[in-house]
Parts: sequence; structure tokens; C-alpha cells
Amino acid sequence: MATQTIIKPKRLKRGDTLALVAPASPKNEDEEVRMAIETVESLGFRVREGAHLYNRNGYLAGSDRDRSADLNAAFGNDAVDGIIALCGGYGSPRLLPSLDYNLIRANPKPLIGYSDITALLNAITHKTGLVTFHGPIASQAFTPYTLAEFKKVLLHAQKDVLLGAPPPFGLGEGKVERANRITRIVGGSVQGRLIGGNLSLMATLSGTPYMPDLD
Repeated sequence: MATQTIIKPKRLKRGDTLALVAPASPKNEDEEVRMAIETVESLGFRVREGAHLYNRNGYLAGSDRDRSADLNAAFGNDAVDGIIALCGGYGSPRLLPSLDYNLIRANPKPLIGYSDITALLNAITHKTGLVTFHGPIASQAFTPYTLAEFKKVLLHAQKDVLLGAPPPFGLGEGKVERANRITRIVGGSVQGRLIGGNLSLMATLSGTPYMPDLD
């Protein structure tokens, strides 16, 4: 990434079309997929369903070929303004050799997801220079914090964005935060490009041609 040209996709706006794809695990019930569609629509977007959105193949949302085809098709479709993942789970790293990085570079648009989607986000940024977004998935409800940060980063037209600290999750009388504690390793401030995501997926990418340059 040290010499890669950074490509910033256009900001989203209400009325835009988001492709909903399932590059990793499936949802167990079709109704869960329909609720994910309604969640995206509630944000003011139109939804274009991936051709294999409802597929299931064990713990994967269909075959590797079909899942990668949906992602490539979403980038190549001029009617699609952005792409959001149905959910995470397992299987995204299996798609990396099948993605059309030249197509993606030529058609930059926001790609949004987290957890297992980390593999796609980092591989695409590394291979194309496209800025991707470690953000919400469609199959979970947006918390007030998530919604505010989503709008701030992806919709609001401002040059510099200050990300807000997440609210305390489990604090209260007789309770301390256990699952989402933050550990500061090194103090101070830093300037640079922000790369990351799910740590287990970053470890999976290590030593492969899809791992971003961390220098």
C-alpha cells in the first residue's frame, strides 16, 4: 500500500441502490434475509439482491463461484452505488483468488461489512487502492451509535471525520465492562492510513498476496 494510489468511492445518499450480497455464511431462514433487506431500505436506500443471496451450502452462502460472482457483478453493475454484506461468519477468504480486481478498480464504490468480511475489505484495498469500510452488516439492527457513525462516514459531505468513541456497553451499579474492554498498548497520537478489522482474519491473510502492507 505504500505506493498504491488511494481511490475514494463517492459518498452515498438516500435513494441510492445498495447491492446486498452474502460472501460468507448464510442466514438460516429466508425471513432473516427479508428483514435484512428491510433494514437497508429503512436507511433510505433501494436494495438490489445478489443473484445467490438465498443460497445455502452448509456453513457457506452457496458455492465459492456463486458468491464471488455476486460480488463481481455488484461492482460491475452501473445501477449499484454501494455494496453491503448480509452477514459475516466464514468463507470470505476463499473468494479472494476469484475476485476481478481490475473490474473493482475501474468501478469504485463503497463496500461495507465486518467480521469475516475483513478478508474482502483488506484484499480489495491492497489490490486496487479502493477505500473500503469496516462497518455494519445488513442482518443486524443498527444501534444509535452505529447509525450515527455510518451516516457520518458514508453520507455526510465533510472533509475530515472524527469518529466518536463507542458508548459503554455493560456499565452499571455492580457491573463492569467485560466483553468490549479497550487496552491501550502505546500512548500518544499517530498519523497514517488506518487498516484493520477482525484480528483472526488479519492473521489469516498474513503471508498471502492479499495482506496489506503494514509498514
